[in-house]
Amino acid sequence: MTAKPKAAIILTACTGLVIAGLCAGTLALWLLLTSDSEEDTIKESAHA
Repeated sequence: MTAKPKAAIILTACTGLVIAGLCAGTLALWLLLTSDSEEDTIKESAHA
């Protein structure tokens, strides 16, 4: 009976790590994309 809770804890921890990794990767990509677009909008507003 002790194996089931351990497996559940490990599975939960792994799932949490995967979700955290996906969130971090998505956030990093979003920051990279938004920083580029922000620079473009600043340049456009400067020209205008």
